[in-house]
Amino acid sequence: DGPKIFTPGPKLDGSRPAWEGSISVTNQDEAESALDSLEVVKADFVKIYDGNLTKEAFYQIISEAEKRNLKSTGHMPLSADLFKAVELG
Repeated sequence: DGPKIFTPGPKLDGSRPAWEGSISVTNQDEAESALDSLEVVKADFVKIYDGNLTKEAFYQIISEAEKRNLKSTGHMPLSADLFKAVELG
């Protein structure tokens, strides 16, 4: 049958995304909307990029992804706490 390819769809980043095509997330509503759009395209996981993502937006993304049983991966903002991130999802 061939290989199975896992893909995240667009990356999630802060107010001025570092990569073209990324989705800007700065608050809870935007986190929910971004994850809605990833579910529509049937993304295999959520890719987070820390170009200028705040720790609050990072926590909102991983918390909301956990509620939806979506796996998340990516870059954690340096201002975020590893243990809090693990606790949230």
